[in-house]
Amino acid sequence: MTAEDGELRALAEAAGVAVDWHNYAGEPREVSPDALRRVLAALGFPCETSSDMAESRERLAPSPGLAGLPPLVTAVAGTTTRLPLGSDPARHALLLTETGGERDVRLRPSRRGVEMPVVSEPGYHRLVIGEREIVLAVAPERATGTGEVAEGGRPWGLAAQIYGLRRDGDGGIGDAQCVAELAASAARLGADMLALSPVHALFPAEPHRFGPYSPSSRLFLNPLHAAPALMFEPARVAAAAAQAGVA
Repeated sequence: MTAEDGELRALAEAAGVAVDWHNYAGEPREVSPDALRRVLAALGFPCETSSDMAESRERLAPSPGLAGLPPLVTAVAGTTTRLPLGSDPARHALLLTETGGERDVRLRPSRRGVEMPVVSEPGYHRLVIGEREIVLAVAPERATGTGEVAEGGRPWGLAAQIYGLRRDGDGGIGDAQCVAELAASAARLGADMLALSPVHALFPAEPHRFGPYSPSSRLFLNPLHAAPALMFEPARVAAAAAQAGVA
């Protein structure tokens, strides 16, 4: 690795860009310098020359005090988390976990910011430092494997596209009631899992964008697959359908 490549990697890390990863076989891999330059440029951090990188580093330098804290910091469970607070004196913070727990944590100055103690519980937690409160998103160290939940057996399941399911009154594109009936049937046959797609919200304000595998958000579901009859009495469902002109 050349000195310039090392400088580029340091800039990428400062910008929050991963510089290496492990492939499916667990083998370490590094992002190429060309790919890092393209990503950094797309993020607005020029890096073609040494002067470009110096300017971008200056823009990324953590601001003193709490003003430099981003609204969200990511971490991996069981590893040390670094906060962009500069080398301020040690601070105390309050960690509020997603499950309702809370504990005081001591922040320690380090060469590249301020470090907080290891958080072993995955989840979306809150970290209160002085007058600032940020989200601390802690990912598990690895995903759970099927072997850990199989209990010695051989698990199996079904995969289904919701729009391919059918029942009377589903409007011809499947709905949540179809899913419930499929899940019940699969359970009776001993299935361990059910994979569904597509389920996410589309673009209600832009109805011409109807690709089911290009959602507008993965936080919300597609209301077209809702089954109101599962929640409300028939009279209310019929009245709503009549008002919408779909009765």
